[in-house]
Amino acid sequence: MGLGFYAVLALTALLYWLPATIAVRRGHPNAVAIFLLNLFLGGTVLGWFGSLIWSVLALKEDEWRKPSRWLTVLLVIGWIAGFLIVLLIALRASVYRPSFLNLDTVIL
Repeated sequence: MGLGFYAVLALTALLYWLPATIAVRRGHPNAVAIFLLNLFLGGTVLGWFGSLIWSVLALKEDEWRKPSRWLTVLLVIGWIAGFLIVLLIALRASVYRPSFLNLDTVIL
């Protein structure tokens, strides 16, 4: 697997947490619910887009809050976990290469 594969994997890990990041940074009043929706259903297209739309919904300025410190910490932990997963996948792929991925063994 080439470098492009790992770049796409890292980008996917970044994009996974985008809705929760937007909600926390904007101080969305429902940031905890958006974070949980993103955590548990973000892997589905509907859950990810639902949490993204919810996080960018227009808020009045008087509804904005200062971002919660503990939620920001949870979000950073999520980002780090995503990158660790990408790293583990990359390390495993470099150590374990099944024989069916070897193109020299393909019989035409």
